[in-house]
Amino acid sequence: MSSEQIDNPSGTIVQTPSRLNVGSSHSRFREFQEWFNCSRLLWILVLVGIAVRLEQYIFNRSLWLDESLMALNILHRSFRQLTQQLDFHLVGPLAWLFTEKACNLLFGNREMALRLPQILSGVLAMLLIPLLAKRLLPQRAAVVAVGLFALSRPLIYYASELKPYGSDAFFALLLWLVGFWALERRVSVATLVVVALCGLAVTWFSHPVLFVLAGLGAAIVWSAIENRDWRRLAAFTPVLLLWAVSFAVNYTISLRAGSHDPQLRVSYPFLLSIRHFGDVEAIFESIFGLQQNPNTLLLGVAILAFTIGCFYFWRHNRIAFSFLFTPLVFVLLASAFHRYPLTGRFYIFFMPAVVIAIAAGADQIRLAARSSTLPIATAVFVLLFFQPAFSTAEMVCLESLAD
Repeated sequence: MSSEQIDNPSGTIVQTPSRLNVGSSHSRFREFQEWFNCSRLLWILVLVGIAVRLEQYIFNRSLWLDESLMALNILHRSFRQLTQQLDFHLVGPLAWLFTEKACNLLFGNREMALRLPQILSGVLAMLLIPLLAKRLLPQRAAVVAVGLFALSRPLIYYASELKPYGSDAFFALLLWLVGFWALERRVSVATLVVVALCGLAVTWFSHPVLFVLAGLGAAIVWSAIENRDWRRLAAFTPVLLLWAVSFAVNYTISLRAGSHDPQLRVSYPFLLSIRHFGDVEAIFESIFGLQQNPNTLLLGVAILAFTIGCFYFWRHNRIAFSFLFTPLVFVLLASAFHRYPLTGRFYIFFMPAVVIAIAAGADQIRLAARSSTLPIATAVFVLLFFQPAFSTAEMVCLESLAD
């Protein structure tokens, strides 16, 4: 460490640390302390999220109507019969149905056995969300994203329901992580194999992850064209074709019967047009109602932060913007063609992107409000977390009273 020499009254020379180095050392210590505090809080929130999901699973509520109908299909069909159209106008990803059937054969007909894949998906999603948040966001914003994800009541509820919605978020998270990993690496055989196999696997476990896979394809093409990297585009072309073939097979075996079921087409709302404010409101409620109660003004705060977060990614990382948010465009197009419902639980898979964008927007508001004497940033964070925290606490308290 450099030093300064000064004369003291006795005439000897005393070595003193450089003021500049002392200041930089203090600055590095403060940065480390801030990182340590944020990292500790982040993993505390992960543990809280896992705990409330496990509490919901252990509570072991009775199967409700839709779960019971799905259970009848799983219990009374063989693996081969599960490849045929399900009874009671239900649909489910083929690999997810096989996993449920395997749990039934291994652990019996109990509710907890049938819900085991869902709770495992919920716990694994809680372990993956901090990895995605830290890859895309500053450390403070990453804590916000993890907190919103951990306290999301729909994610907690569907982590122990016998329907595939809860696992949709996990498989979407897995694909986003692998996709960003591949987009940031140089092309190699190992990268191509990992991305190809991941894309093939997840779409058999989750139907809406097809939209995330389409978003990854769009991001790969966009990245190659933007950088004029034609070799990269040529290397990924077989992967894209393999995904297309897998989708065709998946559609033929599993998706086609459900998409042509007239009962399903009249049972759910679809995006008919965007001519009136009510049409836009329906989209907002489907996406953001999962995070905030659509009947309160708090929904507006989430939408504002999400919008600012989208602008943040558009300005700083357009490839990430493409990968995160083009799945929503594909979903709305599918809904316009009556191929995907405009109902909140069908958008559970998109929750990781929602909390990432909200956290990025909230962090931008915090930075913009630093010079203000008003507690604007604090108010925004309180409004964002009030509904999820209150709703989660209410759920846990009600179940404790029921016990």
